[in-house]
Amino acid sequence: MGTTDRAQPDSVNDRPENAAILARLREAAEPATSAYRLGEWELHAHPDLCERLDDVAPDGRRVEVYGLPGRASPGGVLYAVARGTSGILLRLPAGSARDAVLANGGAVATDIDSDWVRADAWLTDVPSAAGRALLAGWVKAARSAADA
Repeated sequence: MGTTDRAQPDSVNDRPENAAILARLREAAEPATSAYRLGEWELHAHPDLCERLDDVAPDGRRVEVYGLPGRASPGGVLYAVARGTSGILLRLPAGSARDAVLANGGAVATDIDSDWVRADAWLTDVPSAAGRALLAGWVKAARSAADA
């Protein structure tokens, strides 16, 4: 089993919208052999980044995706995944939120597919409170799109 979704019966594994990201994340996943793990997989997100995702997406449905913390809609569509030391992947359709991510140091996650962007979780060029608010807004937009 690649993902752990303890909150709801609708599995992220069963959603065709998630196929591209699950395939890519599975390629990078490693079975857990250390204390730094998330479920059965090695943790591939810095603990500070995991906390940042919790901070900006406190009400999201928590899922574990091949050693990465993520968020999914009630129906199982992934919309946010923390990866590495500073990136939060967001499924964002074309629009103002996606444009803002790209204008603030983000990039299209071409290793996944064009629906996903990588947002800078720390937004070091933006004052702290404003950066947190921006990131929280982008996560909210991603969640709204996934809920639609």
